Amino acid sequence: MAATALSTGGRRLVKPMPVLAALALLAGCSGPGNQFARAPVDPVTTASITSEPGTSISLIDLDAMRQAISGSLAVLAGGTVFWSNSESGSDGIIEFATIESEASCRPFAVTVSDLRGIRRYRSEACPGSEGGWDFAEITPEDSVLL
Repeated sequence: MAATALSTGGRRLVKPMPVLAALALLAGCSGPGNQFARAPVDPVTTASITSEPGTSISLIDLDAMRQAISGSLAVLAGGTVFWSNSESGSDGIIEFATIESEASCRPFAVTVSDLRGIRRYRSEACPGSEGGWDFAEITPEDSVLL
């Protein structure tokens, strides 16, 4: 859009109103009272989604894993089990190792996909006192997100 000009004796003058309006608009973004300044982040914590000591897998996700493998033949046969937790939004895959012995504990690797990314852990599932499975110490297989 071209600026409107006045003609006075061979010289052209620009009307001051459009120029002043443009300057006023630009000045609003650079003033000392910048309303778009970054505010400090207020982290949200949820007591119901805590991590088990020594791991970064939440307790409710560990419960979802236990439920997924309970009654599954994959634990004994060295198969794969998908797990998901609708409460936390996390999911993943548990891969049991094939073992030839009669050992009661079964080694496995698990992937955890949550809001922080995808991580992989190793542990063992051992028969629990109440008929389900308990997990031995869960250790990160890698220190970075996949």
